Amino acid sequence: MSEESEIYWEWRKFLLNAAEQDVNERVNEFHSQHRADWHHLTTLFEAFGDQRYKEKDYAEAALDYECLVKLFMEWEDRCNAHLKHLLARYHSAEMSWLGQLKRNNERLDELTEEVLKRGFWTCWGNPPHAEVLVTAINPSHDPKRPAEPTPTGAWAHDSEWSKFFPSFHGCKGTHWAPILKLVEHRFRHNCASEMQAGYLDLFPLRASSQIYELEKLPRELKAALLRITQEEIERLKPQLIVHLNRSSWFYWGIKPENPWMGYDLERVTEYQGKGELFLIKGLLPSDKKILPLTATELKGTYLLLYQSLTPRGRRLREEKMLHEEDIDWIFDTIITKNAGTIHSKQVY
Repeated sequence: MSEESEIYWEWRKFLLNAAEQDVNERVNEFHSQHRADWHHLTTLFEAFGDQRYKEKDYAEAALDYECLVKLFMEWEDRCNAHLKHLLARYHSAEMSWLGQLKRNNERLDELTEEVLKRGFWTCWGNPPHAEVLVTAINPSHDPKRPAEPTPTGAWAHDSEWSKFFPSFHGCKGTHWAPILKLVEHRFRHNCASEMQAGYLDLFPLRASSQIYELEKLPRELKAALLRITQEEIERLKPQLIVHLNRSSWFYWGIKPENPWMGYDLERVTEYQGKGELFLIKGLLPSDKKILPLTATELKGTYLLLYQSLTPRGRRLREEKMLHEEDIDWIFDTIITKNAGTIHSKQVY
């Protein structure tokens, strides 16, 4: 084993196993005292991760990117590494599910194969501990533009990331305009690391129809991908989650007999506004949850379940549409009043 490989494996073992405080202290010291060696180490981890990603060794690539997140000092570099880490984990879950399918001598159906070929998509740079995390069901797929966004199986160059994986506030188009308006005063255009709003789909699958595509995909595949999304939401720890898709409310745990993510939700009866507001009290005591969690980082987070479109996919009448003023009211009247349950604001 070469000296370079020994350094890589020693650091990899440490970064993946040591306590967070120990990691931070050693990385900060290494960065300040051995800047050139630190830069070489980050380059090494990124090269290994990218190579493994291209070779579809997604599980190992995800571990390299996890190390890279811990090594990087700058917020933008960490966001780049974390996006790679998240996408690699989604692909790793996909490959594990495909492997199980093969072991069971089951065939991949044409619809699922087509959807998976489109690759995954998610937003870049979601800030942890933000005021608001907007969620929906899945990114759309336009058959007229099948390569937008670029499927993540064909890795985009870093210089093109802003095009293929934009930040929430960088998303463009008529679909995004009303969503962005919900949180437009929570963006910090001159300081991206202090954004107070993020966006995350429950499923990274690019589907043109929830009814005719997403709902027909195998439950086991959706569960495998939703586990990754739930862990990401737990990492982000927002103060308020605004979920915009009525037909996917049940994934949060409102049906205890089919809990999926399985959050223990208490309805906030004093809220009489648009949608239904819940307080996340913890997790349901059910072994049917997709993750075997016994505690949640979201205890004290509020969840607003809202329907942004009519059942036929049309925009709601103006008086029924959710606005940022409605979200402000929730913060001013409910969240601020119960500030003791709210997470402290932090950034990368």
